[in-house]
Amino acid sequence: MIRILIILVFIQGFLVDLKSQSDFQNRHIYELIRDYYYLDIMPDSRYSLKVGMYLDRYVKGDYKINGDTLELIGFDFIETEYNLSENDKAFVKKGLSRFIIKDSLLFPIAYRDLAIPSRTMQRDSMIIREYMQNDGHVHFKLTFRADLTFRFSTSSDMDRHSTSGRWKQNNNMIQLIPDNSDNLLHWICTDYQLTMIENYLVGKTVDENDKVVEYQYLFGLKPTANK
Repeated sequence: MIRILIILVFIQGFLVDLKSQSDFQNRHIYELIRDYYYLDIMPDSRYSLKVGMYLDRYVKGDYKINGDTLELIGFDFIETEYNLSENDKAFVKKGLSRFIIKDSLLFPIAYRDLAIPSRTMQRDSMIIREYMQNDGHVHFKLTFRADLTFRFSTSSDMDRHSTSGRWKQNNNMIQLIPDNSDNLLHWICTDYQLTMIENYLVGKTVDENDKVVEYQYLFGLKPTANK
């Protein structure tokens, strides 16, 4: 009987570990150095990385897991009419080759501590946190204020939109309660729930079956230094 219990506990532990190692097998979206990166982690130890929001520029290869680290171990730059430059290829190999795994999320090790200056935080003392994605053409920005209100703005070269509301925090989870245009938030968090971890704010979008489709990583901003 004891032997059976030990076997069952081992199997349960193995299954839990297996699930934790597969939860990150989704799409992860980052904005780094003024470009968007779409990383798809697949069950067969393969990955696909799309560089940029509009052009068909792809990198494919294998990945391996070592403890809490995921590492891309092959870089097959797919030949298209929009090939990556040598500098872009070097950036992918250096800046997007290793990730820390935390709670189904993947954080690029080379950019764990990166914080981008924000002049709006210096001008408005009520702003306590800001997070952004911005490639120079399309941006998403979340601003949290001390009075527990938030503003989410999104813009492109053609238009801009925003929504506002209230927010509340429970440990590292932030819940958004929008006043208007709540559909705008579906770009970054279908369920209005965000995770504050590392120097990122991470939202997830889910489908009609409540299955995660992708994770969106917004960089934390910091006030600019007074001159």
